[in-house]
Amino acid sequence: MPFTTYHFGPALLIGVFLWSCLHWPTLITASLIVDVEPLLAFTVLVSYPIHGSLHTFLASLIGGSLVGLFMYFIDRSFKRIYRGLALVKGDLGLKGYLVAGVIGWFIHVLYDTPLYYEMMPFYPLEGNPFYNSLPYPILHAFYVVLLCTGIAAYLVNTFKVSSNRCGVDHAMLQAGLLLVVAATLLLLSFDVLMLFLATIMIAGGIIVIHTSLLKLVKQWKTRIMLSMLCMLIAIIAFTVIAALSLSSLKVSIEVLLDTFVNLPTVFFAVLWISVLTGLMLLRRPLIEASSTVRPHLTFILILGWVLTPAIIGILVFWITLVIMAARIGETKYVQ
Repeated sequence: MPFTTYHFGPALLIGVFLWSCLHWPTLITASLIVDVEPLLAFTVLVSYPIHGSLHTFLASLIGGSLVGLFMYFIDRSFKRIYRGLALVKGDLGLKGYLVAGVIGWFIHVLYDTPLYYEMMPFYPLEGNPFYNSLPYPILHAFYVVLLCTGIAAYLVNTFKVSSNRCGVDHAMLQAGLLLVVAATLLLLSFDVLMLFLATIMIAGGIIVIHTSLLKLVKQWKTRIMLSMLCMLIAIIAFTVIAALSLSSLKVSIEVLLDTFVNLPTVFFAVLWISVLTGLMLLRRPLIEASSTVRPHLTFILILGWVLTPAIIGILVFWITLVIMAARIGETKYVQ
């Protein structure tokens, strides 16, 4: 797939069951990195096949092993984040990284085989015997369900781990942040139905974040409530406009985007300012709710939102949410 969103599904789901023997971050990385190939084909190597030599089972053995080896050597630098996000369970040997890399790459190739006729999964043998083996609507529905199931399984597993490690309230705060992050995966699927599901998830994540903060830092109740109100108003307004502009969920994402492009700029400015206000109000409660969330993290989060009109801002915002969730997952639980 040109966009890697759906590949998170099996990587998350498999990891929930095998994270004690496979390196989960390597599994996720290997399942996504294969799409460097179509990205290069779209941008630089124009004459190169969109799904070429990297989208083969042979490449999964070689490329997956290389990814596993790379992740093994950089593991020390990211172990704290992995632990905070409940992605690792004890120490693993090199084998756990290599096998995770091969499995992640293999599943990516297998996932794509029914969709693209130009793929040669059994290279050096030509042809793709899996192409069109199932109707696209069935495949699409399966991928959607698997992605949602993988996200749900990961969030439940993380909540259980974090509850034991840092208490229910901090685990709820972490779950809310991760729910917002997970919603971005659905947005990147460029599917109208997933867009509405993602906005519901974002609204749910916002409510969970603010509810947990109300329990952790009661002295900031007014500020937290105002923050939640600002953010929910923006989400609800966005959803209502999207719903009113569509007569059916079968309308393409292009039609929906055209609808928003034609809306007055002031409408987006109001929504953007509303979320920015909510984030600024949330800065102090977030810092005081967890000793591991430093002031610079909340500053970068706000800066990321300020830069959202530029693509880099979205990436900064997303990465900062992930790091904050990891830091909150490290919070010491004191009864």
